[in-house]
Amino acid sequence: MLLILIDKMSDREYLYAFLQMSQEEKESLMVSEAERRRTFKAHWPIESIVKGDDCAREGFYYTGKYAWTCHIVYILSVIHQ
Repeated sequence: MLLILIDKMSDREYLYAFLQMSQEEKESLMVSEAERRRTFKAHWPIESIVKGDDCAREGFYYTGKYAWTCHIVYILSVIHQ
């Protein structure tokens, strides 16, 4: 039910609801780049240093706790020499 209502929430309401979710719910939701981006919209205190959109694009989402606390959903990268 909560996932249905998420689309209609403001960014602050979204972050609050996100913080109330279980880790499993968060991880299933954070597969989407758009959903990861929303975690940065409500209160990403270091936007002038690190862009939330860039973090979301790379697979990170903001935990809402501290400016330096982000999690990554998955890593798919190739290292070139």
